[in-house]
Amino acid sequence: SAEVETGDEIEAIADCRWQDRSNVIAATSHPLRSKRKLKLADTMNEQWAITPRGTAPYRQMQQVFRTHGLGLPNIAVETRSIIALKSLVTHSGFLGWMPESIYDAERRARLVNVLDVPGASSTRTLTAFKRRQGIMPAPAVKLLEELRRLAARPAKW
Repeated sequence: SAEVETGDEIEAIADCRWQDRSNVIAATSHPLRSKRKLKLADTMNEQWAITPRGTAPYRQMQQVFRTHGLGLPNIAVETRSIIALKSLVTHSGFLGWMPESIYDAERRARLVNVLDVPGASSTRTLTAFKRRQGIMPAPAVKLLEELRRLAARPAKW
């Protein structure tokens, strides 16, 4: 992974780095699940719900489509509301693009899952940062301890 440039005031926390994978997701009952040998192009005319232009997930999804020689699909809804995005995918037949950690509860409840499209996922590396100077408040220390614990766990995939 690429090293992140930091300024004089902040620094990356080396043991607080983890990866998450984003995927095309759909309700477990979505009609595309019955199509054999699904390709990303098969999703172009479906209704999509995704975070707005300029957000990291939007850019990530756009890059996956570009890699497959495609423009953007039919994005019917752009919202920052994760609850709205998950509801549209789960109950209204939309396709979505999001990190596994965001839809994990719905996946475990068998409401949504990854749509099996070869090459339609993307992994990113996330890093925690802290100020170089000053005292860290107790809640921030606890958060960093939890992030370190999560970052140390092996990936689920």
